[in-house]
Amino acid sequence: MTLSPITSRKEIRAAFKIMSEKLKKGAKPYRHYIGWQGGGGEYTVYWRQNEQMWALLEPREIKNRYWCCFGIEHPPSTQSLSITCEVNPPIEGVDRRIAGAFLRDSLGAIYIAHSGKVGGARKG
Repeated sequence: MTLSPITSRKEIRAAFKIMSEKLKKGAKPYRHYIGWQGGGGEYTVYWRQNEQMWALLEPREIKNRYWCCFGIEHPPSTQSLSITCEVNPPIEGVDRRIAGAFLRDSLGAIYIAHSGKVGGARKG
């Protein structure tokens, strides 16, 4: 299978919308505090009971990429959720400083991918 990056702003926006709709379908929304090193805030997360995970999907939080955070803590069981993983595709083009991307296979199916790059928290 050959995967190619989706690079146009319009197609990336459409891929984000599809992913968001699929993750939100059947999920229970919670307004909850999300904490990270150096900050935090209150956001709507979508708890997926079968997968035992929540998703935070913010298209406008960061100007050069979509902010897609995931975690495994059940929102009602804690005061502050911690981000387990982020996969943040760029708004447009290919940006190797950003570890997320949307890809398309030869049949047109869309995937979200992560380069494996880890960073942003603290030195080392």
